[in-house]
Amino acid sequence: ASELFDLNKLLLTFWDIRSSVWECLNTHQGNDGNEHVHARHFFHDDKNENEIKEEMLTFADLKSEYYRILANTVSVVLVVVFAMWLIGYQMMKLLSFWTCPDRLWSFRHGCL
Repeated sequence: ASELFDLNKLLLTFWDIRSSVWECLNTHQGNDGNEHVHARHFFHDDKNENEIKEEMLTFADLKSEYYRILANTVSVVLVVVFAMWLIGYQMMKLLSFWTCPDRLWSFRHGCL
């Protein structure tokens, strides 16, 4: 059951990210003539603490990170679906085991 809770949380988070990204991409109006620049990020250099560096994040960066997150989310969903199928199959085998008179059960043929 915790897998389903985690999957729900992952999908809700992804939906929030998706909404934010597409809202940003769809409503952008090039204000300062830099239509390709979405954000500027200033940070201190690790080697020289006195030096401040600037990182410019573009809409291409935003799209590539979005598609990376999309691919990771889809892969996690596929793994959870496969795990749920395996768990369901094992539960079906257990229940079918108890219903067969000789305690022999096969997926294709049922009780043996």
